[in-house]
Amino acid sequence: MPDDTFHFSYLNTYAQAEYFRELPGLQKVRGGVTSDRLFPFFAERVISPERPDRATALSYLNLEDPAEPFEVLARSGGSRLNDQLEVLSFPEQVSTGHHSFTLFVHGIRYLDDTGYNALEQLHSGDSLQVEREPSNPESELALKVSHNGAPLGYVPHPLRNFINPAVATDNYTLTVVQRNSPNAGFHQRLLVTLVFEARDDEAVFSGVDLKEF
Repeated sequence: MPDDTFHFSYLNTYAQAEYFRELPGLQKVRGGVTSDRLFPFFAERVISPERPDRATALSYLNLEDPAEPFEVLARSGGSRLNDQLEVLSFPEQVSTGHHSFTLFVHGIRYLDDTGYNALEQLHSGDSLQVEREPSNPESELALKVSHNGAPLGYVPHPLRNFINPAVATDNYTLTVVQRNSPNAGFHQRLLVTLVFEARDDEAVFSGVDLKEF
């Protein structure tokens, strides 16, 4: 938030659903909650400044100290082995009608030899391609990332609805930020920046499905 405070709220569609479950320490309050500190549920997902491997971990994220906790969280995704929660940053407007995400490509662990060999040849600044994969058994909205025909993984699930129109009209660029070593783990092997043109009739990250409770 612009005043250096943190705001959290559930989406209305989720808060009203029968399967709704509160996140630890984050109550279901209409209008959300605000704090001058990052909420513990998220703060514990940020690598501690006391950790000796913090500098290495930040290098995988293409960040340097002093990096703000929320900056680290938004870039890393805050994932843990015991849950499926993922944090994604709000898109940055880079020009009129164009927005940008910096994100990790998903699905690296499932690459075949062709894909893995292509991954190992990538360099910062290389251009990648995104294409729809309607035959994907997980979702017909799946967006496959590739380089010169070699599959590299997928655009994260929560972004697909927002990116699909730009992909359909080829109004995007996808560029390698950095390729990390295997020591970074599958989830942080390939960091990319996606710049896309939003539809004129719709603000990015808006609509009924994203209305706060």
